[in-house]
Amino acid sequence: MATPAKVKSADSLKSFEKAIDVLSLFALNKPELGLAEIVALTGLPKSTAFRILNSLAQSRLCDKDPITGRYSLGIALLHFADIRKRQAKVRDIAVPILRLLRTHLDETVVLAVRVGDDRVQLDRVEAHHPLYLNAEVGMRAPLYLGATGLILLAGLTPAQVNGYVARTRFERRQRNTIASAEQLECEIALIKKAGFAESRSELSETHCTSLAVPILDDKGETVAALGALIADSRFTAQFRRRGVQLLQEGAQKISARLTK
Repeated sequence: MATPAKVKSADSLKSFEKAIDVLSLFALNKPELGLAEIVALTGLPKSTAFRILNSLAQSRLCDKDPITGRYSLGIALLHFADIRKRQAKVRDIAVPILRLLRTHLDETVVLAVRVGDDRVQLDRVEAHHPLYLNAEVGMRAPLYLGATGLILLAGLTPAQVNGYVARTRFERRQRNTIASAEQLECEIALIKKAGFAESRSELSETHCTSLAVPILDDKGETVAALGALIADSRFTAQFRRRGVQLLQEGAQKISARLTK
C-alpha cells in the first residue's frame, strides 16, 4: 500500500510533467495561447489547466496578458536561458585551457558548475599516464563533497550558504567527508582566506586529492570551478603550490575572456 508521502510525491511529479507539457506548447509560430487552446491541445480539464497556468504565472514562467487573457512564456525562462548560455560560453572558453593545464600538470583537469544544490562536471581532460583518475562529464554530486563543489559554495553569499546548510542532510560517504554544518562553515572560511579548496577522497574510496579555484564573471561572482585530480601517491607540498598557481592562472585567463 502506497504511503501518503509516496502518493504526494507521485502527484507532484505528475503536476510537474503537466506543467512541462503546457510550456512545451509555446513556439515561434505560437508565442501566445489562450486557456481554451491549451485545454484543446493538452486534453487537460479546464480547471487543471487554469491551476497549472496560475502556478506558472506566479513563478514567472508564464505571463498573462491582462487585456487579452492570453498566455506567453515568462521572464524567468530568460533567466534560465541566460544561465545555460553562460555555462556553454564558460565551457567553450575553458576547454583549451584545461588541455594546457593537463599538459603542464599531467593530471586530470575538470570544469564544474553549480546546478541547484549540486555541482555538475561540465567537462574534463584526462591525464596521459596510466594511473589517471576518471571524472565523467555530467557527473553530479552534492556541493559539500569535493574541492570543486566547495569552491562553488564558497562563492555564494552568506544568506545563500545559510539556506543551503539549512536544507542539506550531510552524509558521511568516506572518512574525510564533511559531515556537519559547522565543519562546512569552517571549511568555507578557510577557502575564502586561502583562495583555493583542497579535499581528499571525500566522494569515493579512490586515494585522490583534488584542488580547485573559482572562475569569476565580470561582477566578481563565481560562475564555475576549475580543478585538478591527483593520486595521493603523486601529491606533495611542492605539487600543491605549483598546482594551485597554475589553476589560478588558468582561471584568471578564463575569467578575463568571459568578460569580453
